Amino acid sequence: MVSRADTWAGLFLAILGIGLFWLTRDVRITEAGLIGPRFVPQVVSVLLAVGGLTLVFGNTESNDSGVSPAPLRAVSLILIGVAHVYLTPRIGYLATSALIAASTLALFGVRDWRILLAGTLALPLIMHLAFIELMGVFMPRGRWFDVLSLIA
Repeated sequence: MVSRADTWAGLFLAILGIGLFWLTRDVRITEAGLIGPRFVPQVVSVLLAVGGLTLVFGNTESNDSGVSPAPLRAVSLILIGVAHVYLTPRIGYLATSALIAASTLALFGVRDWRILLAGTLALPLIMHLAFIELMGVFMPRGRWFDVLSLIA
């Protein structure tokens, strides 16, 4: 059963995602037709709309899976975001992404070490491939530690 709050929030997010997608239609495409400045905003807007529709039509019944209460998770997620901003210039984007992935997975109840390890390794790899290799956007390197200096 979908709660009334989830339905309204989902409708809002879906409409917001569709509106943002529409607003990005005028962002230029690269001359070669490759991924350009409009790619990331449009992907985010599609994910926002799909997530909103999932809230509207999905099964959002709660379960007791040992996950922290929502207010504690919200505060913890804000602290994880602050840690991301603090750590990125010091240890670099890729190492910070690995720590953030592990922290967020653990916060939302993932306890299997294989899934934690896979998520911790997959996020920086996906970020590296998407931003550095595919789009040519170089992520910040760390002053204290830099993963790219070890692999490049």
